[in-house]
Parts: sequence; C-alpha cells; structure tokens
Amino acid sequence: SIEAVLADLSGRQKPAPAPPESPQPQPTPPAQADDRLVQLERQVRRLQAFVQELEEGIAGKDREIASLKRQIRYERSERGKTLQRDTDIATREAIIANLRTLLRKEEKRNKSLRKRIERMRRVEELQIGEGQVAVKAIPSLTHDAVRSLAADLGLVEGDVIAVATTGGWGRSVVREIADAKAAAVVVPGKSLEGQDPHLIAAALAASLPLVAAGAIGLRLSGKIGTADEDGFAAALAAWGERVEEHEREKRAAMLNQVFKEYRSEREKEVRRHG
Repeated sequence: SIEAVLADLSGRQKPAPAPPESPQPQPTPPAQADDRLVQLERQVRRLQAFVQELEEGIAGKDREIASLKRQIRYERSERGKTLQRDTDIATREAIIANLRTLLRKEEKRNKSLRKRIERMRRVEELQIGEGQVAVKAIPSLTHDAVRSLAADLGLVEGDVIAVATTGGWGRSVVREIADAKAAAVVVPGKSLEGQDPHLIAAALAASLPLVAAGAIGLRLSGKIGTADEDGFAAALAAWGERVEEHEREKRAAMLNQVFKEYRSEREKEVRRHG
C-alpha cells in the first residue's frame, strides 16, 4: 500500500549510526547482499503499485470531471431552453395583449360608427319630412361641442345647429360655424331680444344667421331634431331684415364719420386762412 511504501522510504532515509572506531570492516557476505537486493526489488514493486494506484485515481478523477462538465453543459442547455421558452411565452403574451387592446378599440370604434350611421340615417329621414327642417343639436357654443358634432354627425353646408346654451361662446367658434356654411344657429328663447348683443354682433359680422328656438317650433330628441319649415323661413327673413338694418347703420356710421372728418378738415382750412 501507499503507507507501506512511505514507511519503507522513511526507514531507508534514516541516517545510519556512526560506526565505532574499529579496525577496517570486513566485506559484506554474499547472503547479506542478496537480502538487500530483495528489499530493493520489493520497494520497486511497491513504488510501481503506488504509481499505478495514483494513475488509476487520476483517471477516476478525470472521468468524474468529464461527467461533471457534461452535467454542467446539459444544465446550461436546459436552462437556456427554459429561458428561451419563457422569453417566447412572454413575447406571445405581449402580442396577444396588444391584439386584445386593438380588438377592444376596434369594437368601440365600430359601435360608435354604427351609432353615428343610425343618427345620420335618422337625420336623413327627418329631412324627408314635409314641412320640417332637420336640426343637429350641441350642448354649448364652444369649439369642443362643434368638433364633437362634426365627428359624430358631420357638419356640412346648410346644416341648422341648435345650442342648449350660449354660455362660453367666442368669436372664433362663431367664425368656425360660419366657415362651415351652416344655414343658421338656433339659440334658446322665444326671440333674439334677450340674447347677448355681442353675440348678435359677432354673428352679423360673420354672416351667420341666428334664430330663436321658440320662433321655429324646435323639437329635439338627443342630438337631432326638427323645426317648422315655415317658422324657420320666417326667422331667416327676420334675420335678413336685421342684417339690412345693420348694413344701413354701418353705412350711416361711415357717412357720419366721413362728414365729421370733412368738417374737421374744413374748419382747419378756414382757421389757416383767417
């Protein structure tokens, strides 16, 4: 064994005791030389066995290391496959979630379009009614309300727009409706007498007729409604008279301004010449 070989080597390496001072030693007998040779051969065999044992141990360790390397490669491969599979699953789940979101948006859009088509169909039916004028309604005279109407029912030339309230109106929204060439804006009340004079002035400046809801027999159902054709025509005629009066007042004001300027210049001329 390894221990025996080491013991032999250790025993061989012990220093021999110092020989006593004596006469010259006698030559070693042949029998002792043979014993020494046998011991050396035995040590050689033990060393060879020790080397073989070491080599077998090293070979076993090499096999163990190779097995561990294969196991590590396998585990890495399996872990990589698992990570790739998890990544693929996460990617597919993200795609599915995105498609579901798009599907919900499309469903809402289709639902909105169906409602819009139905309302437009009802508007078309109202326009067919004899003695009636179709009306589109908005909650307020604001940009948001006008744009919502344009996206929902459309805003085209000849439309009659009814507003629930004129609060929050502005000159720009009046011009926006006028630019769309709407036929008129229907305001709350029985007449225009109680309306904001600045709103009436802005409508006159933009050439946008204003009519009172009570004067045209307005009837609303949600975002659409009708008005009496005769009442609407009469209201437009009354607005036309207001426009003519406004134009006369403008011309009179212009003439008055020209006359004032002329008189002022004339007075200056008279003063210069004494």
